[in-house]
Amino acid sequence: MKKALLVSLALAFPLAAQAAVTAVCDGGTGGDKSVTKGSNFIINDFTMKCSANVYLKYDENATAVGVAAVSKKGKNIFAGGSAGGQVKPTGTTCTNCTDTSITDTIVAAALAGS
Repeated sequence: MKKALLVSLALAFPLAAQAAVTAVCDGGTGGDKSVTKGSNFIINDFTMKCSANVYLKYDENATAVGVAAVSKKGKNIFAGGSAGGQVKPTGTTCTNCTDTSITDTIVAAALAGS
């Protein structure tokens, strides 16, 4: 029982320590979107240019940022991060994609550099 509790805590801790995934581009007409500095990797506010029909989400920790994006029209979800993860298809596809097509797991993998 003690081992099961320790394993449960070990699996839950990374999820609790991770910041919330933030949506920036909303799949609309595009344009400038503000990104506000946090207490982690992003230390300055900046304006991002979003393309029309694109959804984009990111997450950050103290040493890296991970980003994932998909076109509303669908096919591949692309992700990458500053921890050595190149921007590449995630292997997850969708048609008529929405913001929920980019899951927290996809963004977390980009943040981890995989």
